[in-house]
Amino acid sequence: MNKILSGLTTGITVFTLSALAASCVDHDYDLAEDIDLTVAVGGDKLTLPASSLQALRLTDIFDLDDDSSIKEAAEGEYGLSQGDYVLVQAGDPTESEFHIGNVEIKDNTGSRTTIEIPAFEAPGTATVDVTTPETENYFELKADDVTTDLVELDEVVLDMDIDFAISFTSATNYDGKATLLTGYEIIFDDNWTVEAGAASADRVTIADGHIVRFTRDVTCEMGQPLNIDVKVVKVDLRNAPAGQGLYAPGHFKLESTIKSKGTVRFGNGSAASAGTMESVTLVTETTVSDGLITAVTGIVDPEITIGDSRFSINDVPDFLADEENSLDVDNPRFYVSVTNTSPVAIELNADLASFSNSNPDTPYAIAKIGAKYGTDPVIVDGNGTTVILVSQQPLSVAGTKNIVVANLSDLIRTIPDFMIFENVEAEAVAQPVTLELAPTYEFTTEYEAVIPLAFGADMFLHYTDVENDWDVDDLDKYSFKEVVLTFTATNTIPLKLTPQVIGLDRNGNEVTNVTAEVIGDVEAGSISNPSVSPLEIHLRCANGTDLGTLDGVRLVFDAVSAPGFTGENLNANQALVFTDVIVTVLGGAVIDLND
Repeated sequence: MNKILSGLTTGITVFTLSALAASCVDHDYDLAEDIDLTVAVGGDKLTLPASSLQALRLTDIFDLDDDSSIKEAAEGEYGLSQGDYVLVQAGDPTESEFHIGNVEIKDNTGSRTTIEIPAFEAPGTATVDVTTPETENYFELKADDVTTDLVELDEVVLDMDIDFAISFTSATNYDGKATLLTGYEIIFDDNWTVEAGAASADRVTIADGHIVRFTRDVTCEMGQPLNIDVKVVKVDLRNAPAGQGLYAPGHFKLESTIKSKGTVRFGNGSAASAGTMESVTLVTETTVSDGLITAVTGIVDPEITIGDSRFSINDVPDFLADEENSLDVDNPRFYVSVTNTSPVAIELNADLASFSNSNPDTPYAIAKIGAKYGTDPVIVDGNGTTVILVSQQPLSVAGTKNIVVANLSDLIRTIPDFMIFENVEAEAVAQPVTLELAPTYEFTTEYEAVIPLAFGADMFLHYTDVENDWDVDDLDKYSFKEVVLTFTATNTIPLKLTPQVIGLDRNGNEVTNVTAEVIGDVEAGSISNPSVSPLEIHLRCANGTDLGTLDGVRLVFDAVSAPGFTGENLNANQALVFTDVIVTVLGGAVIDLND
């Protein structure tokens, strides 16, 4: 902004004085030193021809360094137009992780069951088929040191082996062979899913996920067990009885039964004659190995820590960083991008605070984000990258989740030196999820501030700058009481501008006898609808002799939002142009051309 006013005041002052000198000095004469060369010109009023000044564009006023946090947007970038000014600054990325290990199931018990099968006559050289009664074996799985990161379990995936042994004994010393015919079944509860073990895969198949069914006839010797190895794959716990599953924090238990039934073919034995009634007992026994819960479906609550992230705001033009400003930014926005390698959705609550380097422990302002503080919940989805768009007004940007925070612009009413995304609370969403327990899951969180320089109704920008060391030769030779500068200001900047000018001497002190009064304001405008405002500047010398003390000006400049222009972005192509500049010297002027 200093280029607007200093260019105007300095240029017009020098132009005025140069024109006055040119109008009254004839350089064809060689004036002797003893001649008084004090010249009066203009009578009561001297008016110089109208002129114009070069357009002053915001791109020149901002004069941004390459390292500045303020950028000119490309067309469509951040939803902005070509040349729109936007503050863009990335925060420090953060890394975090969690790990839930496999749950060991070690306190396991099985059972042994005996049941008399119906008596039958020794078949002699033939065979006899007998349908066995249904057997039932009980077993229990138990663990009492389960991590409390597991809250509620609907299903568990297990790595566990169960050995189911079938054998026959005889009270009558029957020693024939027993053959379990194709279709013989070993039945687990229907909420269990099992697979055939490697040693039994050639003789059994799995039906309906929980029934081990013989695919061929299998013969065993009397008194010798037939072992069927079964791998437990998973167990559905949704309808588990009270006291089972994860029945208390850290405590897991499963109780179940295995039933078996089918047809057994008995052959001729050597110890009995045909027709002798034989008594045979069927024996079934379950042995459960140590195992692991390797994955779960249910509610989990691992500890997730996300560290603070700092945004440093760099090389902002001084006039924007003035602490007297109230930059009511229309719709600042912050992007929080979280890449989550786990299937667990997490909910975030956090603070976003702004600070100055001069007082780094006390924030300018704090915006609180998350359902805990009254905004919509901030949910990071599992198995992917979620982009959270935090804004003051609702925004619809593809690929983002919008969270509206009412006081977000408070963070930058004065542009801070840095901001911190801090006090992040991350908790797993209390909803069922399927999670493998062995891996380490990682969270990468990245941050970016994107603050378009468009302002709301309460925007106030105060700017003070000094333009001195004019280095105008022989300025003290000119004496006049009042100069009136009239001109037209054409403005495409969407702010109402009110300038003031204060004269300074060579020591930087205010010149009280030389005053500059600005009459009128520069109304807000736009590139498509520029404003046209008449302005006057009155330069007055109280005693007509103090102009020579001027060596510069202090520029005091106020800019505010105007109705109809709130939300309009500042753009590099917006400009202020002064045309029809007319300089009028009231009361004439005196020029002292003596050495």
